[in-house]
Amino acid sequence: MNQLSFNSEQHPQRLPCSAMPEIEAGATSIEVTDWDDNTAFCEVPSAAVLRLAMPRISANLPLEVQQFFKESAGLGLVACRVINTHEDLASVELPSEPPTTIVVSIDQLAHPVSQ
Repeated sequence: MNQLSFNSEQHPQRLPCSAMPEIEAGATSIEVTDWDDNTAFCEVPSAAVLRLAMPRISANLPLEVQQFFKESAGLGLVACRVINTHEDLASVELPSEPPTTIVVSIDQLAHPVSQ
């Protein structure tokens, strides 16, 4: 995958996600859950992901344990853009290529959305 471009002004909202450690420079694989508890996987620009709880790795840990932590997913917030709202749901677009659109509960979004 080529390095993805990201413009935060085009994706001002944030949605909780699980983010894998960056393997390819500039791209991060994420997992998001929609309103019906379905899981979507996509790759987004690393700049679009705010990592909240990536594991801290101590140099004193055995190499096998360090590797496990490096490969595990951490919690984060991925940038998104609200396309449409209906009652308590919002269609949001993630900055993947091609763009990924999912329907989430408005309560999942990190910032208030006017309906």
